[in-house]
Amino acid sequence: MLDSMLLRLAILAASITTIAVGARASQRKRPRKEHIPGGLASGMKPADFNQRELHRGTEVELEHSSDRRIAREVAMDHLVEDPAYYKKLKRAGL
Repeated sequence: MLDSMLLRLAILAASITTIAVGARASQRKRPRKEHIPGGLASGMKPADFNQRELHRGTEVELEHSSDRRIAREVAMDHLVEDPAYYKKLKRAGL
C-alpha cells in the first residue's frame, strides 16, 4: 500500500513539473509575426533599426500600402539593404 501511494505521489509530482515547464515555455516571447514572409529583415525587430530612418521609411512606404505594419516591414527590408536608403531618397528628391 505504501509503495502504491509513493508511486502515485511520484506521478503527481512529475505531472506538476511538466505543467510548470509547459507554462514557462508558453510565456517566452514569440518571434515577431512577419506580414510579408521572407525578406532581408526576416527575424529582425523594429528596435534593430535607426528609429528616425525606420519612421521615414514607413511614411514613404505608406504610398504603396495602407497597412502601416506592411509599410514598416518593407522599410525594414530596404534599411537592411542600405541603412541610408530613405535619406538618399530624400536627397534625390524622390
